[in-house]
Amino acid sequence: MQELKFNIKNERESLCEHCYQSKIISIRKMLSSIAHKWRQPLNEINSIVSNIDLDYNYDLMSEKSLDLQLKNIEDSTKYLSNTLDDFYEFIHPLHPKFKFHIKDVIEQVLDFTSGTLTQNNIECEVKIVEDMLIQGSPNEYMQVIIEILNNSIEVFDRKRVENPKIEIIAQNHQNRLLLQIKDNGGGVPEDLKIFDAYIGKKKDSTSKGLGLYIAKIIIENMDGEIIVKNDEAGAVFSILV
Repeated sequence: MQELKFNIKNERESLCEHCYQSKIISIRKMLSSIAHKWRQPLNEINSIVSNIDLDYNYDLMSEKSLDLQLKNIEDSTKYLSNTLDDFYEFIHPLHPKFKFHIKDVIEQVLDFTSGTLTQNNIECEVKIVEDMLIQGSPNEYMQVIIEILNNSIEVFDRKRVENPKIEIIAQNHQNRLLLQIKDNGGGVPEDLKIFDAYIGKKKDSTSKGLGLYIAKIIIENMDGEIIVKNDEAGAVFSILV
């Protein structure tokens, strides 16, 4: 395995303000994903109600058929409710610090982002070599992964990448969890300080680099390290905790 070199640097000035702005950006993106995820169950509920109304008007409704239709509605509403619960837990974590499995976090991340990935025809491959326990806030850790995924998605769109692909690999590295997120977006410029706040000078600079800056702070608060390098295909984010 290639030796990984991390450089930890404390950057906690104005962290509360930066965290707030970064959280708002993440919430907006997650709300967009949730809206996409809700369309299908809402359409299913609407279709079921129409079928019930039609069957009732034509005297085709049996007790067994009604029970089945109501069960389908109940399943759909539970799915909608669970999605809201997950989102509420993300913005109001009930248990900020405890041990959690990386597999659970990755599954939740993919659940939130599946709509966006599908909509943009992005292939996402996950390989969990070892499902390790890590200490910290799973919601903040999830925010880090989502931010990196969104960064790749934006690169794919900006560069009009054909056959965009993201790989997520979790493995043991010297008794610590190494999570690598790779894309085939061509990589990041070597002179770009991607983890610095406000790396851009544009009017919307509050969103340029802020998310990755906060991601770096979150990982450092977990006594971890995060770096990015380029390989032959694109960027490789490595998170060690």
